[in-house]
Amino acid sequence: MIVLSRVAMIVEAFFGLGFLLVPALVLAPLGVSLDETSALLARLFGAAILAFPFLLWLASLADDDRFRHGVALTMLAYYLISGALLLVAVLVGQLNARGWVVVALHAVFVGWFGWFAVRGVPRSPAPAA
Repeated sequence: MIVLSRVAMIVEAFFGLGFLLVPALVLAPLGVSLDETSALLARLFGAAILAFPFLLWLASLADDDRFRHGVALTMLAYYLISGALLLVAVLVGQLNARGWVVVALHAVFVGWFGWFAVRGVPRSPAPAA
């Protein structure tokens, strides 16, 4: 799960900072324009998803299998729900065709986190003494 955590940390940090600092720039390639209110909501969303890299980092350091499994379930729930919302947004035309890339990224993370949520999170190797 270490590789998955690191990949997700990078992706979520990138998008979290993007939504927080330059939401219009992040969403413009998807055909979305923002007014002042939606820009504020996008920034709040960015602040929220910036918590994921910290959660994933803590999970990568944790020895507690239940905690790491809980993190995998949490991330699975996020990617499943947000992926479904993004899919609907593309299908009804709220996002342009580039939105399929974001939907696909969420689908990859659903499969990856789903694997660990169902199969369990393997223990980290014990440090050499």
